[in-house]
Amino acid sequence: MKSFLQQILMFGGVYFITSLLVSFFETLSMVLFFLFIVLLIALCIKKKFVFIEKLQTKFPKTSNYLVAFGMVEYINLIFAFVPGIIYGYKSANAMYNNEEYASNIPLYLEYFSFVHLGLLFCALLWATYKSVKKTNN
Repeated sequence: MKSFLQQILMFGGVYFITSLLVSFFETLSMVLFFLFIVLLIALCIKKKFVFIEKLQTKFPKTSNYLVAFGMVEYINLIFAFVPGIIYGYKSANAMYNNEEYASNIPLYLEYFSFVHLGLLFCALLWATYKSVKKTNN
């Protein structure tokens, strides 16, 4: 896997772990998400972060798990966050205009939550397999 792609996925994994820790504090979670987006853009421009590179070399097994969580986080960002924003905007606009808004997006998001759990399970299996495979060679 290319170093740049692995660093982006590891950065997503770090965000996944930290967002789990602060998920009960909404304001802190939004600040963390904004910081994640800013640092992701900086990583795309800079192409390398030293602290992620040190983390990869010092803890190779942990970096496999962070890459796996990063993949799940980016899939969640694309397939759940973006439709959630669209639905939230349209439903808030309809509520402001005293109209009803019916959509299938909440059902889609409910189904995606089950897919998300399956993806987490598969990502953990993949990371465990990759860690065990590296130690056997």
